[in-house]
Amino acid sequence: MKKENKKAPKTNNNDYIVSTDAEAVLYGLLLILLGAIGLINSGPIGHFLTYVIVYLFGVFYSLFFMMMIFFGLYLIIKKKFYALKIDLKLLGAILLLFSFSLGASLENGLTANNAFTIFSSKMELVQENIFYIESIDRISLSGGGIIGYFFVGLFNTMVTTIGTKIILIIVLFTGLLLLFKDLFVRFFKFVASYSKKRKELRLNDKKEKEAKEKEEKALNELRKQIEEERKMIDNEKKEEKPSIIRDEKQFASTFFDVDDNVKEENKINEFKVEEVSNEEKEEEVKEIKDNKNSSNFDASSFFGEEDEDNKDKEEEIIIEKEIKVEQKEKDPVKQVQMNLFEEVKEETNTKNIQENILEEKIEKNIKEENRIKEIKNKPYVYPPISLLTTLYDGDKTTQNIQIADDYVNKINELFEEFSIGANVISYTIGPSVTRFDVARSAGVKLNQISGLQNELAQKLGGNETVRVELIVQGKSTSGIEVGNKYQSTVSFKECFADLLTNTKDKLLVPLGKDISGKVIKTSIDELPHLLVAGTTGSGKSVFVHSLIMSLIMRNTPDELRLLLIDPKKVEFSKYHDLPHLLCPIISDTQEAVTALKRLVDEMERRYEVFATKGNGASKYSEYMEYAKEKGLELMPNIIMIVDEFADFISYNQKEVESSIQRIAQKARACGIYMILATQRPSVNVISGNIKANIPSRIALSVASSTDSRVILDETGAETLLGKGDLLARVPISRQLIRVQSAFVSSKDIMNVCDFIRTHSEVNYYKPFLDLKEKPTSFEGSAINSGRRTELDPLHEEVKKFVIETKIASTTKIQNTFQVGFSRADYILDCLEKEGIVKRTSSGRRIVIESGENN
Repeated sequence: MKKENKKAPKTNNNDYIVSTDAEAVLYGLLLILLGAIGLINSGPIGHFLTYVIVYLFGVFYSLFFMMMIFFGLYLIIKKKFYALKIDLKLLGAILLLFSFSLGASLENGLTANNAFTIFSSKMELVQENIFYIESIDRISLSGGGIIGYFFVGLFNTMVTTIGTKIILIIVLFTGLLLLFKDLFVRFFKFVASYSKKRKELRLNDKKEKEAKEKEEKALNELRKQIEEERKMIDNEKKEEKPSIIRDEKQFASTFFDVDDNVKEENKINEFKVEEVSNEEKEEEVKEIKDNKNSSNFDASSFFGEEDEDNKDKEEEIIIEKEIKVEQKEKDPVKQVQMNLFEEVKEETNTKNIQENILEEKIEKNIKEENRIKEIKNKPYVYPPISLLTTLYDGDKTTQNIQIADDYVNKINELFEEFSIGANVISYTIGPSVTRFDVARSAGVKLNQISGLQNELAQKLGGNETVRVELIVQGKSTSGIEVGNKYQSTVSFKECFADLLTNTKDKLLVPLGKDISGKVIKTSIDELPHLLVAGTTGSGKSVFVHSLIMSLIMRNTPDELRLLLIDPKKVEFSKYHDLPHLLCPIISDTQEAVTALKRLVDEMERRYEVFATKGNGASKYSEYMEYAKEKGLELMPNIIMIVDEFADFISYNQKEVESSIQRIAQKARACGIYMILATQRPSVNVISGNIKANIPSRIALSVASSTDSRVILDETGAETLLGKGDLLARVPISRQLIRVQSAFVSSKDIMNVCDFIRTHSEVNYYKPFLDLKEKPTSFEGSAINSGRRTELDPLHEEVKKFVIETKIASTTKIQNTFQVGFSRADYILDCLEKEGIVKRTSSGRRIVIESGENN
């Protein structure tokens, strides 16, 4: 056989190309290399990669490099390229990373217009120069990268900050659900199976209980049958024996009949005393004794022996009856006389007692009238400052100085770490806060210091009370405020003593002490109204008490009257029956609304007095000076204080808000002021109209930065310490003032109120006594509403206005004719009687059409 010549196979050029497996391995190694270089941040390539990823993803740049390493390992192990499919788990991971980026980029005031500018300023703090990051420690300032800042600014512009937070929460939970779908499914299956088993066990227990109950019922029925059978047998046996009990009952009945006959005979003998002689009576008594003894003997012989005590008692009763009969028989005329004498004696005694009671009442009334006259004639005695207690809780300055020195070093170290040209040059220790004065080098922006607030809080041991004050009033430095570990209590007595130097302005009140230890005081007339907000435990109630105490200790009841509204019924209870009160403390919400209307009427009345009798006075002080000279009516200052404004305004928000707006706009010039306190500073409670008319605000510790913006129009109150630490926006300063309010104890309040009550008499203002709404009755063309029966002077003008505009609104008439709520409501009631206006089922007034009148 011939050997076949084997030819070498031909080779193509494609045989020398790298295989797909080797290609996958090479790409995997490349991804691992790039990810490692980016994480290490070394060399030009590393710096470039790190800068680009930080610019895009911010603080989460390391996750991107770790994903590169993960995909590189996947290519090396599987030796094939990853099929990129958007499944639920991958979508969940993307959403989760996106939510992290949004959360890291949340910042106040960020919008779509300034997102790139703010992010660029952040990157300037991170990078040394373009495409180069010097220190990875600063990357936390970049937030979630340009992606996070762009979307946060976009969402803030579209749906505000609250909407952005809601979107963030939704995206976060959606990502968690998609990524860990299997775990959630298993968990819910486990819960369902567990609940199913529990139901089965309960059903089994019920069945067992029902079976036991049936068995017990059967046993009880058997027992009843056995007992009935036994009773039947016993009854049969009893019928065979003679019935002794019946004989006993018969004998007992005869025995008691004899006793009853004896009693009847005694009664007859008592009524017929004059006809029977003494000898016959004695014989009858003897017969009664004999019968009684014989009957007792027979009964005892049958039933058994009686107790000796019972016999003795019966004998004593019989002897007493005999004595009474003998006395009546001896002399019945004398007995009648004695009875008449006793009746006359009792009548004279009762008359004497009544006369003594009347005399005592008259004496008490005379003494009370004399006491009231003495109080009125005597000059008013101001409560002495000695009634207040001096608080001293120890010197804590040394301890706070040691902590402050440590904080100075840490703050300076932080400035060096971030290469910021600033350092702490001094500090001031206040009652509850220490302020560190920071001096900046040339070219350092204030925003660089304010941007480090969170880093400062972390550097100082997680102290959440850190607050950056960019401009300190009266200084060329910035301030970093940190809460003291050892706080000192500010004494109300010390703050009140500082007010005594000013005797002219009696509406001056202390807010407390600032960081430098200076007493901050302001006049109610300068505020002129005040909003106070703070959560539970922030010291809001104590602050309001300090204001009230300052006012009642420096003003007489003729100079100042308080209208206290306390929906909780306990906060102002210490001031009951105080002579400074305009009316008793109001706790009913409906009465509070009525009182607010009466206060508006009082404001209008005062302005009418100013115009007609006040010689053209435009201010309260001008009128009071003229009234003292001419002997006219002297009007006291009126301050309305509401403890829980949220509960008050929720009753009838539209009506209450309208009245408060009118008082806030006009009442200052006639000596009427408001202090509104609430623990819920939300937009629903403190609306824009109220805030616009009450510029003076005080915020104690609140729950969130949103609440701080509502009350102060800026953040900061959420970092307060509580227990009287407050931020005040008052006319004496253009900036916020941080103050530690004074503490006044319940004992001091009671001491001062008791002193005032003993030296002056309560005299409430009559228009504010009856605050219950009365139904309106009509008579003719006018209205009988208690005080007014005539038509208002503006009646015809309002009538013409209502017919032309077809609007019957109280608020519209108020704004158009510049009248009060009560007056506008009164005119509409008159028009309703005339048939011009009618009420709908909902209570709203509408104008009646001409066809309806016909």
